[in-house]
Amino acid sequence: MESSQKIYDLQSFSKMKLSGKRVGILGGSFNPPHMGHYTISEAALKELDYVIWLVVPQNPLKPVYKFSLEERLKLCAEITKHTDKILIASWEEEIGT
Repeated sequence: MESSQKIYDLQSFSKMKLSGKRVGILGGSFNPPHMGHYTISEAALKELDYVIWLVVPQNPLKPVYKFSLEERLKLCAEITKHTDKILIASWEEEIGT
């Protein structure tokens, strides 16, 4: 699976057949994503069908992030490239929150 295929916008996510699936959300800056994020997700996947990494654009209470949102999304996709059970998204950016 190409890593860019792991980044889902709201429209592509809504087309996924997830009805009846158990889905968890791990939100954060992922600045940068690391094996701790991955390990937490793998543990959660023992009880869930999917985990969504919801990457926030910028927490207004934190200093400007080292990596841009695009870079962090690509890094998240790269670190999870060996599983199709962790999905990457940045819906806050899409809806402007």
